[in-house]
Order: sequence, then structure tokens, then C-alpha cells
Amino acid sequence: MIFNKEQIEDILNIISFNHVLFIGVNVGTDILTDEDRSLLKKYGIDVNSIKVDFTPFEQQFYFGRLAVALGDNYTNELSYNDFLKYLRRSQYVPLNTREKETLNFAKQRSYSHIKNLEQRVKQNTSGLIIEEDQSMRDAYEATIKGSIERAVVERNTVNSVVSEIGNKTGDWGRDLGRIAATEMQTIYEEGRAAGIERKYGKEAEVWKEVYPAACRFCIKFYTTNGIGSEPKIFKLNKLRQNGTNIGRKQSDWKPVLSATHPFCRCMIHSKLEGYVWNEEKKMFVPPKIDKKAPKKGIRVTVGDKVFDI
Repeated sequence: MIFNKEQIEDILNIISFNHVLFIGVNVGTDILTDEDRSLLKKYGIDVNSIKVDFTPFEQQFYFGRLAVALGDNYTNELSYNDFLKYLRRSQYVPLNTREKETLNFAKQRSYSHIKNLEQRVKQNTSGLIIEEDQSMRDAYEATIKGSIERAVVERNTVNSVVSEIGNKTGDWGRDLGRIAATEMQTIYEEGRAAGIERKYGKEAEVWKEVYPAACRFCIKFYTTNGIGSEPKIFKLNKLRQNGTNIGRKQSDWKPVLSATHPFCRCMIHSKLEGYVWNEEKKMFVPPKIDKKAPKKGIRVTVGDKVFDI
């Protein structure tokens, strides 16, 4: 064998360690299993040392909720530093039970996707080692006549395994990037949906903003007649009930609350009561407002900025 049993086990453990560390830092340490925590400890990582108040995953959820509360115009005035102050100063409304459950479920879903990728990486790595080991045995039988030739073949075979693992790592890295990008967009959409439900209820009317470079599925699902046409309207709870398209064949895809497909950027919005589609402006516009009617609103503080909405 190129590597002995202990060496192979250590290689596979290193793969697991890197995936677990990625989950802990980016999604949250609260979803790590006892086995995950033991693996981190084995490689010198104390779980408490990577624990933060708000992981990037959690930040996306809170930001989605905030963006709905502020509206697009005010949201565009914010910097990332403003948002961090908003979180650190606890200027946000605490999550309710439904939102906590949504966030926890999303974390578990992301954990599952990343752990599935980990298993594929480990299987591929084991397969590469076995394939190269067999090639080495064939080389022995065909060409090896002395210890010098044997040493050359062993060295070349190990180099071959390392090189092939390096090539595969590029594919695995892209897979992890795809999962991360899609899950981050999905939790942002979940945050926006939570904000919409807080303001307008679970049966609020919603639509998805479809971008010019959107795929044919998003165009079909979310527009009435192609890019730039009036969006299709959904009930928030009905759209949520469609689940996700993960694991479905393309022919079975549905309009969903989450990212419709990997790297999807179509964003959910609420359709306010009385608003109608203006074909010329390509947007929903409000009904005529009685200027004499008293204005109602709330004040939202984000970092050092104050918005009356």
C-alpha cells in the first residue's frame, strides 16, 4: 500500500476536520455534534475559540429581516459597519419562536449539505488511493526487478496521488462554494420572509424580483410574460410550502421561497395592499394618498443612523 491504514485514516480525518471547521465558523457552533467537537479538539481547536455572537449565516438572516423593515432605499444607505453596530448594540427586535425555528432549521439543512459533500470528498479520496495502489502493484509485476526501481515507482505513485487529490480539490472547492453561496442567499430570503410575515402576516402577497440574466426557470416561475413583465403574485405561506428544489429534478422544480437553484439571486418582496403594476415604470406603484391623512410609522436605529419609516 502507498499509505498504511493509519495514514489513510488521518487523511480522511483532515478532510472531515476542514468541513467541520467551515461549518462552525460560518454557520454556527451550536449545530456541531459531539463527534464534530471531538474532531476539532483533536486538531487543537477549542469550539469556544471560534464561537461568535453572529456568524455570517446568522447575519444574513438578520439583514434580510432588517432590509424588509427599512425598504430598499434606506437599506442601500447602510454600510456593513452600520449593520455590525446594529447587531452588537442589540438594536434589532429579538427573534420570535417562529423565526428561531426557521433559523435553526436552515442551519441544520446547511450542515447536512456540507456533511454530504464531506462524504463525497472522502469517498473520492479513498478511491484515488485504491486506484493508484492497484496501478503500483501492476507496475511491480511488470517492471520491478530491483529495489531501486521499486523506490522510483513508489515515489512516482505517491506524487500521482497527491497531484490527483490536488486536482480534485479544485472541484470540491467549487462545490463548497456553490453550497455556501446558495445557502447564504436562501437564509437571506428566509430573513426577508420573516420580516414580511412580521409586518403583513403569513398570507401576505409576495413576488420575486427577477434579474435580466435570470435563468429560464426563474423567468417562467416568477414573471407573467418574461423579463420586465408584471411579476406573478404568491401568498407567502403557499410559496413556503413548496419547500426547496434541492434534490428535485429540474422538471420537478417549483417556485420557492428559497434560492430557486444554485447561485440564484432572485429576491422576494412584499406586494403592498392597493399597489398596482405600472407597465411604463415597470414597478408596483401606490394608490393615490390622501395628503391630509396622518402619517403612521416607526423609528428604526441602525448603528448611528436613524430611519423613520
